[in-house]
Amino acid sequence: MSERQRFDRPWPPGAMDPFQVMGHPVRRYLVELLAVYEAPAGELADMVCSAYEIGWPAVTRHLKILHRTGFVRVRNAWPNRYYRLDDTAITRLEDRVAELRRLWDDRRGSGYHVRGELPEARWPRPRSPERRADSNEIGRMGPGLQQ
Repeated sequence: MSERQRFDRPWPPGAMDPFQVMGHPVRRYLVELLAVYEAPAGELADMVCSAYEIGWPAVTRHLKILHRTGFVRVRNAWPNRYYRLDDTAITRLEDRVAELRRLWDDRRGSGYHVRGELPEARWPRPRSPERRADSNEIGRMGPGLQQ
């Protein structure tokens, strides 16, 4: 198997969480660009390089990650490689957000699970501008930040 064939194979499903894929600003920008239209690699690299001041090799690496995780599809039309957002990419993100929403709703129904004390006792009360910081707050704020 050649190096190109080995590298172009997709990763197994679930190898990279959609939040990890979208966790890098360059990959988010590429997904936003590809949500609008299909584009050749050179055009994408030019736009990303000017927006993030990175080189073509870094853009290529992010495109390969998006391709191997199934977020983008590649069409070879010599001399260009055209990238487009995969039809399932947004659905995968929505599914992951729905899972997070379900966890959030479960938490809201029963509150945070804290051993030994109520959640309110663990969080400092909001300080009004009229109230001076107490000694505990001064230690958290650092020197020079006291009022």
